[in-house]
Amino acid sequence: MADQSLKGYNVKIDRLFYLGAAFAAMFGALSASFGQSLSDLDYARQSFHNQNYHAMIELTRSAARDGDPDAQNLMGVALESLPESEGTAVEALSWYKKSAAQNYPKAWYNMALLYSTGAGGVSKDTNRAKAAYDQAIKLGYSLAYANRGVLEEQSTPPNYIAAFEFYRKSHEAGHSVGTVNLATLYAKGLGVEVDFDQAKKLFSQAANEGNLRAIRNLGYMYESGSGVTRDLEKAEALYKQGLIGGHIDAGTALFWLYWEAEPPLGNKSKALAYCLKTAELEKGEAKARTQSQCDELMTVMTTEEIANADSISVNIQD
Repeated sequence: MADQSLKGYNVKIDRLFYLGAAFAAMFGALSASFGQSLSDLDYARQSFHNQNYHAMIELTRSAARDGDPDAQNLMGVALESLPESEGTAVEALSWYKKSAAQNYPKAWYNMALLYSTGAGGVSKDTNRAKAAYDQAIKLGYSLAYANRGVLEEQSTPPNYIAAFEFYRKSHEAGHSVGTVNLATLYAKGLGVEVDFDQAKKLFSQAANEGNLRAIRNLGYMYESGSGVTRDLEKAEALYKQGLIGGHIDAGTALFWLYWEAEPPLGNKSKALAYCLKTAELEKGEAKARTQSQCDELMTVMTTEEIANADSISVNIQD
């Protein structure tokens, strides 16, 4: 049977750049209401929100060259966000360093994010990533706590006690990504005793705040019956909610749920439909891996079941 490594709870690096893009759109609306003008950097943030990275570069270039740390950070984000054939992570890193040298915490965070994954000529360097996250934290940037904890989980050997403390601090600072990661450790009993009640409480809190990974992980609690009465229909509803919100792993969870459950919930055609939909949404190696799983599912399905899956997949919301 195909790889099921994505089943269960998951913890991931938060891949969002932090530059205030969401706030820029809101600020723009407020400024228009009060007749205030927006600066080039405000428009640059709006350009990021609209994925217009070339405009973002033009809007930040002058201020970045003049030494504005906010503009230098935005320049780094714009360069890193360009397609690999156009952008250069190495140049982005140089702008992050210039901004960070002025103790701009978001630049330390974005530099840590780049080192933690590696890209476009910048080698993955976990030690530098940890140091950069630590500096962002030292400067009061609490958003860095959660990703710093993930690096402790990814260490060899994993340091779950340290990860727990970073997630706890992130949760206490009000960040849902830290809340869901802390809940995951409680559910798995890593760095702390297993406590499904606490896990459910934290997942539910993060889910109510709109965290899609929390919604998906809460679904797994109901699918597996971990600390709750097993309820596959509730798991199904939560997975669908996560997928509609854009959480691709929820699609993976759905196709395994439909594949493994007994009828009437279990349905091979639905399983394949959600497998194909997940593959459609994914990119790169993840896309190829999921497509391979779909191909394997089809080897044990009838022609009619496969045809039904094609019909179902057309109507799946994303």
